[in-house]
Amino acid sequence: MLSLLAAAALVLSPPWRQVAPGVDVAPATEMGGDAAWAARVVLIDPARAQLLVRYDPSRPTLSQWRTRFPGALAIVNGSFYSVEGAEVRPTCDMVMEGKRLRGAGCLRQDALFFGAVPRPSDSVAAAQMVSREPPVKTPRFLSAADFKPEQWLEALKSFPSLVRGGVAGCSGPHYCAEVSRTAALAQLRDGRLLIFASQW
Repeated sequence: MLSLLAAAALVLSPPWRQVAPGVDVAPATEMGGDAAWAARVVLIDPARAQLLVRYDPSRPTLSQWRTRFPGALAIVNGSFYSVEGAEVRPTCDMVMEGKRLRGAGCLRQDALFFGAVPRPSDSVAAAQMVSREPPVKTPRFLSAADFKPEQWLEALKSFPSLVRGGVAGCSGPHYCAEVSRTAALAQLRDGRLLIFASQW
């Protein structure tokens, strides 16, 4: 979920439309998507918006999430859920408000790790309170070796990886033959984030 932070706007040409400083949207159809695809693409400057990871085992509907977070600019399904006996767990590992939640699976190597809000060290936190400077780390995708949950206040692991390093992530039998329309998160080379719905 995204909530607004005060900052200057990034100006883009149509079909992009700014909805908040650092957050722009465009219809997917005007970005080359099928005319029947009723979706929007959201472009985010991570220095100007806050990304939060939230999990609820009761599996709230989208309307319920909107009621809980009326100021959110986008609400994205960052992971899925698995039922193990009577327990509902996130499919993948995540960090929420500094607490690591162990997922039910997501052991494939091509799963992605995304760090949203870093956990500042005590010295860094004290310096930031005085200077009001942003954390040194920025929201970004991380390799499995680089993902250290204790370094993040908000982070998640998700699946599948559609693109990695500009190359389609078809690493495994039938990987690219499987179809599923779902929300997706991407990061451009300049660090900006894209949130969109995959079109099959």
